[in-house]
Amino acid sequence: FETVPKKSGIRDRALYQAAWSKRSATKPAEAISYYKELLEQYPDSQLYNNVALELAELEFEVGGEEGGGDAAKRLVALLGKKPPPNADLRRLALYRLGIVQFERKSYLESAKAFEGMLENPAVNLIVSAAWQAGEARRQLGLAAERDAQVREYKAALKNYDVAMKAKVAPDQSDQSRLQQQALLRDGQIKAAMELWMDSEKSFAAFIKEHAKHELIRTAHRGLGWAFQNQENYPKAIESYEKTVAAGVRDDAGARAQFLLGECYLEKKQYDKAIIEFAKVESLYAFVQWQSKAAYELAQALLRKEKKEAARMQFERLIKRYPETKAAIAAKSELKLLK
Repeated sequence: FETVPKKSGIRDRALYQAAWSKRSATKPAEAISYYKELLEQYPDSQLYNNVALELAELEFEVGGEEGGGDAAKRLVALLGKKPPPNADLRRLALYRLGIVQFERKSYLESAKAFEGMLENPAVNLIVSAAWQAGEARRQLGLAAERDAQVREYKAALKNYDVAMKAKVAPDQSDQSRLQQQALLRDGQIKAAMELWMDSEKSFAAFIKEHAKHELIRTAHRGLGWAFQNQENYPKAIESYEKTVAAGVRDDAGARAQFLLGECYLEKKQYDKAIIEFAKVESLYAFVQWQSKAAYELAQALLRKEKKEAARMQFERLIKRYPETKAAIAAKSELKLLK
């Protein structure tokens, strides 16, 4: 392909095939120069738009953070080209742009790209595009102040809803999986918005429909949190116990174990609260939850009017978890106990 003369009418096709030869030889970085020559020397080529998309994919794949920036610029230019690319290519360009911008943590641009694609979507990409748009909006919400946060969360819920309602063929297991995760995320976003009854319904639906899902423990914990915030402590305790029942020593388990203690503390069943908080320290290797549990255990002792035991617990906390927020709070408590 390299021997095809530069003045030949098929030189652009030769460059394209040379690029694909390199890609097929698993040398994608070496394909870039062929793509760039084609774009620079043959702007009127029928291959131009496809090459721009493929080059952006390669730049993102092999170029790291800098390559992601180059890919984003190239895709934006392609989408703004006159005449614009056809509908199929436009969808693919928007989809790729959304992915690139998400990886670059440019979440607003990512959301806009995916939502732009959803205006005229390809059927096989609706679920994944809607899911990704929801995830981008969720990230924006996590970093926003209250009013903007609510706005972004509402936009995220709208996208997750599109994902959940899309029709999925039986052989599209990856799309079905995203739909399931969208339902779980729906419950989490509603919890973040303090829509506790709505959150409860979403988690309950997930548990009912996907009882053997690998994220079922996350759903039980979310359901427990919704119940706890409605002061339905027996139901919350039941859900948290299901989260920890399998004995998985992960962050989800540590948090659920901590929240079990919180439920008993709020119910003023201090002895049970102490037992559950002690389990966090002994069973889970997560300093965040261990230190919080140690602090709350001391609080339970104070409510039982065991001041000396509480003082010793605060001192142990400070010594064992000195760099935590719980340790700072424990120091303040010790001043009050003197």
